Amino acid sequence: MTRYGAIAAVNQAASSTLYWVNPDSGEVVQTVAVPDLISDLAYDGDGVIAITTQSTGGPERNKISLLDARSGTDITEITLPNVSRVALSADGHIAAIAGKTVHLYDNNNQERFSKFRDYTAVTDLELLSCGDQQLVYVTSFRNTSFVELQGKRNPVQIARLEALDFTGTVQWSLFDDSADTIKQNVADTRLYRVTMGRDGYLYIAGESAGTATIFRWRGQPMTEEEQIGR
Repeated sequence: MTRYGAIAAVNQAASSTLYWVNPDSGEVVQTVAVPDLISDLAYDGDGVIAITTQSTGGPERNKISLLDARSGTDITEITLPNVSRVALSADGHIAAIAGKTVHLYDNNNQERFSKFRDYTAVTDLELLSCGDQQLVYVTSFRNTSFVELQGKRNPVQIARLEALDFTGTVQWSLFDDSADTIKQNVADTRLYRVTMGRDGYLYIAGESAGTATIFRWRGQPMTEEEQIGR
């Protein structure tokens, strides 16, 4: 939702369309054609939206495009091979995921950092840049294995939420439990999406393949009792 209405992206076979929709009536008030497929859309809270596009000419031509949130006209773009997700801050910073690498750009499109994340999948990111609070939040999961209480080794997926500062240094993480501490929390876990709410809270969405899961606990390293499901 923007101050100019709800903006939705719809992909066709090899192109896409942005729709501006009046949230009160459902009326489509404006459309903008995009020659490539849109994989993500972000809003800076003011007058700019960002889209990531997947080029039919190959992933090396993928890019981030900044558009005027009222008219949909182009402002600037950054070519970034394999880019799939994007986030914007009110002061003009841009964060993006390309493959398993997190990129951060300033409001002049100059790269602040590029940080590879060694996980099975890096799924989403959110950006906070307000005064001294400057963080990039990243969701992911990894494939690993653990030894259960009966001594048998089993595969497991473990979710992770982390916060990187504007140098790319990890400041904190949640749900990043060591495989050796899984024990009775055996359900696969993944995190897929992260967003900052208007109330200032960070919201995450994911899934668990069962109820015996690390999501039952606090996100911090589990205690001995939590490791065995108590």
